[in-house]
Amino acid sequence: MELIRKIIFYIFVAAYLVVCPLIILYSFGYIVNPLKEHLVYTGIIYLSTTPSGAQVFLEKSQYKNKTPATIHDLLPGKYTVRVLLHGYRPWKHGVTVEKGKAAAFEKILLIPDRWIPRQLSAEAYADLTPMPGNDYFLLSKDGKLKDFFVYDWKRGRVRPLLSAQAELKDLRVSELFSREDSQVLVVSGGAVWDQKYYYLKLTPEATEVQDISGFISDKPLQIFWDPSGHDSIFTLHRGYIDRIDIAASVLYPKCADDVRGWGI
Repeated sequence: MELIRKIIFYIFVAAYLVVCPLIILYSFGYIVNPLKEHLVYTGIIYLSTTPSGAQVFLEKSQYKNKTPATIHDLLPGKYTVRVLLHGYRPWKHGVTVEKGKAAAFEKILLIPDRWIPRQLSAEAYADLTPMPGNDYFLLSKDGKLKDFFVYDWKRGRVRPLLSAQAELKDLRVSELFSREDSQVLVVSGGAVWDQKYYYLKLTPEATEVQDISGFISDKPLQIFWDPSGHDSIFTLHRGYIDRIDIAASVLYPKCADDVRGWGI
């Protein structure tokens, strides 16, 4: 009986010495490659879709979780990933998994099998300008500001860009500047020798307007701003950048000089 207990004890000790290191290595992303009979560092694939809840296939095998999904413990190499959702076109992509790295496919836009058109407005417009990252489209019938409208797609309604009493409604627009994820527009227009510039901030009910013409003496090559902090806008000229503090109505000329390029 004592011999049997010793045998069982040594079996448990041997199992402990073998299994524990494997568990620790597995927690760090290592697994045993059965073909090469040694430990390899694995990688992962992450997928999310719009809409979510799609089935995920890795090669010919269906993954148990639906999107968003993370496939762990993949040996380095090339794989084919497919995403299927009823009512939408299949999505397929080749991916190379590298050891210790994640291959991420975020917000895969699934295309419906059949598009269902929805009428936005009974009015006819000459142009539609998307404003990526917010709830608005710009609609226009002609080149004057009074002919510009804002379509709020979340609320399903159209309103004039400017209020009825705005004095600049007859301004003919020459350029319109916008930024992704920003509800701000900068509009220029008027006579070539007397260009006007206006800072427009869109809200669901109205548009806030500020004349910034006095801060821009020469026609800029570009007007830009940080979407997360649009109280300051920048005008790029040949060789320098001016900054306009919208909140304080202050111009900081040549805040950057000897400029050869820009980014934000």
